[in-house]
Amino acid sequence: MVIDTELIVQKVRQSNHLVESPYSQDFTSHEIKLFEIAAAGIYEEDLENAKNKINKRFSFSSKQLAELLNTSVSTISHEIENTAKRLIKKTIHLREVQNDSSVEFVLINIIPYARYKSGVFEYDLNYAIIPYLIEINKNFTEYKLKNLLILNSAYAIKLYKLLYQYKNIKHRTFSVDELKEQLGIIDKYPLYKNLKQKIIEPSVSQINMLTDLSVEYSEKKLGRKVDRIEFSFSVKNKFKQDPLIDITPKVVSNDFINSILDSYADKITPKAKEILTETLQNKGENFIIASVDYAKKNAKTNFEKYLIDTIENNWAEQDINKLETKKNNETAAKQKEKQELEEKERQKQLDNANKSEIEHLFFKLNEIEQTKYKQFAQNIFSKNSTKLEKLNCNEQLLTYSVFAVSAGKHYNKKLEIYIQKILKVNLNIN
Repeated sequence: MVIDTELIVQKVRQSNHLVESPYSQDFTSHEIKLFEIAAAGIYEEDLENAKNKINKRFSFSSKQLAELLNTSVSTISHEIENTAKRLIKKTIHLREVQNDSSVEFVLINIIPYARYKSGVFEYDLNYAIIPYLIEINKNFTEYKLKNLLILNSAYAIKLYKLLYQYKNIKHRTFSVDELKEQLGIIDKYPLYKNLKQKIIEPSVSQINMLTDLSVEYSEKKLGRKVDRIEFSFSVKNKFKQDPLIDITPKVVSNDFINSILDSYADKITPKAKEILTETLQNKGENFIIASVDYAKKNAKTNFEKYLIDTIENNWAEQDINKLETKKNNETAAKQKEKQELEEKERQKQLDNANKSEIEHLFFKLNEIEQTKYKQFAQNIFSKNSTKLEKLNCNEQLLTYSVFAVSAGKHYNKKLEIYIQKILKVNLNIN
């Protein structure tokens, strides 16, 4: 079955039993995304085939797969075989405590078959998992696939699903061990600070920046040790208002009129104030402010008459234009500053998320492969230690950079450019 890439906008429905199932192993983002893509292509009519133990097959061109996984066609061609090898070994672990306290569990091999030929990748979704993807009459969680595919970490994907399941409650608490178990890393990150730095913060940052959830979290301690993590979250508004567009109704009051008139407030009649109020409604605050200031500067005797004439004849037009221009410039400057700060923060979050992903991929390498990159980095560092130390570069950072460049990615782009262009060292060891 060739799936249209437009499926990224459709909703995926999974039983809460499946959403709650811990990762039996560590997943890469590409591995878990291939499962989520398959989940989006399961329909109620597939149940009959599942009852007959028939797997469901999916097929994608390299271009389709690159779009869905947010990567390049060349990366797909280079990595798809290794991804398929790892994915075929992955399982879903469903575990449930019964009313009599007995435990029932199911282990399902997710992908039993995969093939890549002539630029087309096809794989089977195990028939045994299909019922958990379309349980209409039981508890389920429904979410948009695009909010998962845009994330570049399997941990962020899992956390998003676990939180979205509680979107109506808007908060959820995990013990540290429970969260690690859900993410398939129960034996990793014995120190909480490493779990926070490598997994929690990058995942929350990605979810906030890229999906429809807005998430915050707090740490709860037992003694001096962090014991629980409390997440609070909400679904973002569907439409975000342009900050430059003020759609708030103007509240017209005598307080505003009197504050603009200042010491002249007692010198005009209620009738004149009615005219000011009507003008404020029709022409806005800047028109009133400029007109009153103009009358204050130029009226010789009858302030009220001069102010009304100023309004009716638009004598303060030039001042109004200056005031509008000044306020617009101030608004634009503030908005530009805000956007620059947001872009810096966004880039920082992206960089942190990318670094976390690179480190995650590096630690998935076997010991021989890791040693290859470490030795290569050590050799570069020993020859250029003085220059590199000035850039706050150490051997570990350099190791990750070498691995990233060899994988067609970046870990610390500025450092990598410096090493390759200034030091004339090629970081790619492939």
